[in-house]
Amino acid sequence: MQISQVTVEFRRTVSDGNYGNETAAMQFTIDIDRESGEDPQFVGKIALSAARAHVLAELKESGSLNIRRALIPQIRKCNRCGEVLPDDFMGYLHPACSELERAERDERRQAEARDLEEMPF
Repeated sequence: MQISQVTVEFRRTVSDGNYGNETAAMQFTIDIDRESGEDPQFVGKIALSAARAHVLAELKESGSLNIRRALIPQIRKCNRCGEVLPDDFMGYLHPACSELERAERDERRQAEARDLEEMPF
């Protein structure tokens, strides 16, 4: 079976946070010229990328400030050092920062325990 046509669609709906939303969509249908060696997957990726860019550009020009703000990606940062956390990381601290906080917490607890031992009751 020869692929002779590629159709891609990109649709994005963004909530305004006030019971409303805006949707933008773009669809491309492209005829594949197999004789010239066009790769359907490559053509599809390029078309999808173009559709995504068009849709996001349309939504970024929305009259609603909340829609425009919703399109700004939220960058997650470590609560301790402020460096960017990877997308696949679920915590709020880098592992090294987490270890530092744990060590500081243990040290405070030990100091409090020593202070309690030294208090005359």
